[in-house]
Amino acid sequence: MESLSPLVDPDFSEYAAVEAWKRLGIGRRETLQAGVVAETPKTLVCRLSGVGVNPSGIIIAKRTATDVIEFETTMYGQVLPKLPIRSLRYYGTVTDTDPTLSWLFLEDAGDDPYSSDNPDHCILGAQWLGLVHGCSETSSIVHLLPEYGPKWYFQQGREACERILQSRENTSLTDAERETLDIVLTEMETIFSRQAEVDELCQRMPRTLVHGDFFPKNLRIRQDDGKLNLFPLDWETAGYAVPAADVAYHIDLDTYFAIVGSAWPKISFNSVKQLARCGRVFRMMVAVEWASYGLGNPWPARQMRQMRTYRVWLAELIQEMGW
Repeated sequence: MESLSPLVDPDFSEYAAVEAWKRLGIGRRETLQAGVVAETPKTLVCRLSGVGVNPSGIIIAKRTATDVIEFETTMYGQVLPKLPIRSLRYYGTVTDTDPTLSWLFLEDAGDDPYSSDNPDHCILGAQWLGLVHGCSETSSIVHLLPEYGPKWYFQQGREACERILQSRENTSLTDAERETLDIVLTEMETIFSRQAEVDELCQRMPRTLVHGDFFPKNLRIRQDDGKLNLFPLDWETAGYAVPAADVAYHIDLDTYFAIVGSAWPKISFNSVKQLARCGRVFRMMVAVEWASYGLGNPWPARQMRQMRTYRVWLAELIQEMGW
């Protein structure tokens, strides 16, 4: 755990977190300590100690764009409490001194990561997703969620290809790098040619609440009273959709089907495996879309490293799909 230190310098990120907690007006507001958990140009996450609102006296404070905080507030405050899973307690939200930013205060999920190499974690992830995806309560929260169907994912892929085409004129790229981008474009076109096939499968599958970015980096494992609990974080990509992207990786599909099978009696295990493969297609298109940003700048080395990796993964995925 990062060290927690008293706040004395108003230029520190920790100071901003403490001041935001004080404005919320609950718990203790004196002798607080804080430490930065993560900080990027867009997001600051701090751990506050001594807040006095739970037995540990520790909470998490997250600052990011106000629209993101508003959506996550809906998730933690209205959506997750209705589901048959253990969710993090939500303490409140306040606007930052910069009105484009806001703070979200949550129970601390701890620092223990989820590992796809740990069979117990993969079973726990499958159980968690099975309970959420198979829950009948999701029908009562549809109006709170954006919809992410196959059309949305394919649009992300096409936008990525447009950026890649535009970036080919970047004089910072080598001929070998342009060749890599051309291969990625060809592979993406192969995927686009199968959209009708993907649409047909997704039309046969139930729609439900999805996390949208169910990857180890967004998952924490915590032991409470001898029981392992899973806590997905960063709900900004959540929506209402077929759960393909959630089940694409990092879970035990047999365990998942054993749970959702009772809620989806007309869905076979083979259909769930096909859904997971479609989820890998969706995740790949989103990954390429993210990497396409910055290809046109004078220093595209990081993006090109990603594209070289995705070129290989796309080829493997196309082979797996039989395309």
